[in-house]
Amino acid sequence: MPQVNPRTVTVLEKQQLTPNMQRIVFGGESLKDFPTDKQGGYVKLILTDASSPEKKRMRSYTVRHFDTKNLTLTLDFVAHGDSGPASTWANNCAVGEQIAIKGPGSVKLVNNSADWFFLAGDMTAL
Repeated sequence: MPQVNPRTVTVLEKQQLTPNMQRIVFGGESLKDFPTDKQGGYVKLILTDASSPEKKRMRSYTVRHFDTKNLTLTLDFVAHGDSGPASTWANNCAVGEQIAIKGPGSVKLVNNSADWFFLAGDMTAL
């Protein structure tokens, strides 16, 4: 991942897309140098472990959209029905809350010379 220092972003909007999927829009001045060619790439959310605040966990999320004019970053989250750190955070975060992210990471392209592909994804892969 080229960006070493985390970026602090603010939750600007939460939208429930389906009973099991929500979209969160982040914003902030730290996105002013976010690369414009990373749609399909990923960022890592840096989550604090509630049981051990000094312990950090990172979870990767695909960039759904980046708006260069408004400096907003859109990510989709699936509620898997578990108590995973990212799913729990996404379900409980509030507009105005801040979180650190790293990235973006590279866009992973398919190998066009392959004989066949097996693709899998959760609802956000749609």
